[in-house]
Amino acid sequence: MRTLIAATLAIFAAGFVTLYVSSNVAANLVAGSRFESPGELSAAHGAAYLLTGLLALLGGWIAGWLIGYPFRRRQL
Repeated sequence: MRTLIAATLAIFAAGFVTLYVSSNVAANLVAGSRFESPGELSAAHGAAYLLTGLLALLGGWIAGWLIGYPFRRRQL
């Protein structure tokens, strides 16, 4: 049950951050930098977008794991 709670919260957190947060974070991270070509800009923006989503997935998993602590299986 604990794993189900963690996975569910991770999916919701990643979805929320992907829809509402990642684009703004990626745009702000690359806005202050200078790039030689549009390809470098696109690669940096994509990497920041992906990293933000992965951090949200990890954070959601950890939060769900901690919230699910009372539902863990107890050893007899």
